[in-house]
Amino acid sequence: MTATALLLYVLALHTSMAGMEIFGWILFLFGLIGLFYPERKPSLRVPLDVPILIYVGFCLLSIAITKSPAEPFLSRIADLTWIFTFWGVTKCLQLVWSEDFEKKALITWFVGLFAATGMGIYQYFSGFDFIRQTGSNLPQVGDYFRSTGFFSLCLTFAYSMGISGFSSALSLRKINRYFPYFAVLLAGACIFNSMTRGAWVSFIFTLVIMALFFVKKLSFKQIITISAFVLIYGLVLTQSKGGEKRIEKLVSTQTDEAVSERFDIWKAYLQIFKDNPVAGVGFNEGPSHLLKTYEKLGMDQTFVSHAHNDYLQVLAETGVIGLLAYLFLLGSAFWMTFKLMNYRMDWSISLMAGQLFISIGSLSQANFTDAEVNHFMIFNWALVAMLHLKQKKSSQQLSDQAVVRTSN
Repeated sequence: MTATALLLYVLALHTSMAGMEIFGWILFLFGLIGLFYPERKPSLRVPLDVPILIYVGFCLLSIAITKSPAEPFLSRIADLTWIFTFWGVTKCLQLVWSEDFEKKALITWFVGLFAATGMGIYQYFSGFDFIRQTGSNLPQVGDYFRSTGFFSLCLTFAYSMGISGFSSALSLRKINRYFPYFAVLLAGACIFNSMTRGAWVSFIFTLVIMALFFVKKLSFKQIITISAFVLIYGLVLTQSKGGEKRIEKLVSTQTDEAVSERFDIWKAYLQIFKDNPVAGVGFNEGPSHLLKTYEKLGMDQTFVSHAHNDYLQVLAETGVIGLLAYLFLLGSAFWMTFKLMNYRMDWSISLMAGQLFISIGSLSQANFTDAEVNHFMIFNWALVAMLHLKQKKSSQQLSDQAVVRTSN
């Protein structure tokens, strides 16, 4: 049952927020049940628990010391319940992980990404969402439409499928040697069809940065393939009618409304931080301070939203201390992923690429507070945590064998 729930969770990550929540909590329950099997040597501890608890603990403290006339306490802490899903998914992965399960999970993963891509392409050309029986959630750009896949927002679709393609890419070689290329290609198609400019930039930068970082491990053929892919993708962005329209609004003197609103909201959140630099205005309280901040800055703006920038959001709401805790969490996850290189290089590079894609994209979008993207991020971390435990166990076994050989 645990293995089936995990596979359904992987599929839900590509298709259904309701499915993510349902199977996320089911996996948390299965993880708790696993604590009652002493032969498995259960433990409450999981890798990354210290940086996670530091960040979440500070967020809870922020909620406790700041008042919110509009949001009750339970509503304010709802965005922190991802820690239970992370713990449950990590524990369940630890229980069922095997070569056979890994292959099944990767096949399910690829099927989910493939289905989401097909849905996105259909929406891009038709402007119709047959699940919602409407096209009102698909903004038109030129002759085409911004895809949302199985989700309701273009941004969610872009970043969820982006981290999906990157996080699974090299590991998909277990299924077929061409699947890593297909995974990145499918993710790139979803990101393009969503017409999300920040995700475009993040996608290309992630490819370039990862290629430069691991250039010594790449064959000449792989370097040529990556270079050609980046070049072709850039040409598609600049030469296609849909992409050209989106880029034109960025570089023209008459910036589109979405960009001008984002600049205004960044200025406002930066001012909120300047007014409350140490501890911020309170977790999840940034939007409630926007209107009076606009007025203070003399801005004729009524747009109320998150900051469209994870780092600025954390800075304004929890201050410098909160931002340091958040960066410590991101850095710890990335470092732990890097340390998997000698154990599972395929997973290590792929999961690092997924994290990098989201981290770069978070400069122009609130990915960590987007529930669907957040689920994929913590699934990425859960895989890192589980593989770290497997690596530790493997190293211990090798050490024990060395001791036995020495004693003999």
